[in-house]
Amino acid sequence: MSINIIPLMVDSLLMIIAGFSLVYAFDKALSKKVRIILLVTASALILVILYLTGFFLADPARLLH
Repeated sequence: MSINIIPLMVDSLLMIIAGFSLVYAFDKALSKKVRIILLVTASALILVILYLTGFFLADPARLLH
């Protein structure tokens, strides 16, 4: 039995992207419009991450193949 790591890698990649978006959303060197876009993007990614994490934790057998 092996573990399918692709969903876990995608979840981790989304976490990294959301983290960078949040960091740059508070960078005063960027225009306000860009900061708002980054903040909205980070918020959307956080919601997707929470959904995927709950999806995988609800039935860990999905990660096995």
